[in-house]
Amino acid sequence: MSKVDPTLTDSQASYYIPHQAVIRPESSTTKMRIFFDASAKTSSGRSLNDNLLCGPKLQQDLPSIVLRFRLHAIVFTNDVKQMFRQIVVTEPHRPYQRLLYRFNLNEPIQEYEINIVTFGQKSSPFLAIRTLQKLAQNEAATAQAIKTIIQRHLYVDDVTTGTKTEEEACVLQQKLITIFAKGQFELRKWASNSAKFLGKIKRSTIKLAQSHLMNTVWIIPKCLD
Repeated sequence: MSKVDPTLTDSQASYYIPHQAVIRPESSTTKMRIFFDASAKTSSGRSLNDNLLCGPKLQQDLPSIVLRFRLHAIVFTNDVKQMFRQIVVTEPHRPYQRLLYRFNLNEPIQEYEINIVTFGQKSSPFLAIRTLQKLAQNEAATAQAIKTIIQRHLYVDDVTTGTKTEEEACVLQQKLITIFAKGQFELRKWASNSAKFLGKIKRSTIKLAQSHLMNTVWIIPKCLD
């Protein structure tokens, strides 16, 4: 966030987004998530979302992604850590992402602008997926397989893909990590039906909760002991 220059608050078109903290004690990674209500109406009777386009559909249907996933002998999933937060919004558009905030109860409430793509705006999923697809296009010459995964095996921030062999899966894993890192995206919550595959990943990035694996019909082996 950036603090708003007080001299600009009345001279710029802007929108102030109401926000609310939601506590999720069951989450293994994000115990508290901030939700932004960009559908809140202003005095004009319209909200920010009323004035935004959601963008065209870029990702494939979930049933198609799951069916392709189940064709592989070796499968793995992961998600992109805080995907929206890695994408910067251009400065001219930031006044439409303002909020009132203070970091503790002893401070006065001040005005800030959010500098990144946020939850709650109907254009955010399109912006995030389009960013990843642009990354894939930039790297297509040297990583065609990654481009295919982003275009056909990615559902929002979840990667669900696989290979014929464990060796191929391990090679693909490293390519994924390298290419996503070029866009400042970190992959986490890895899960797989291959002990060898999981053995090459930091234990802290492995997803242990089997009940949350997108209801795919396979079980992570007990390979972490």
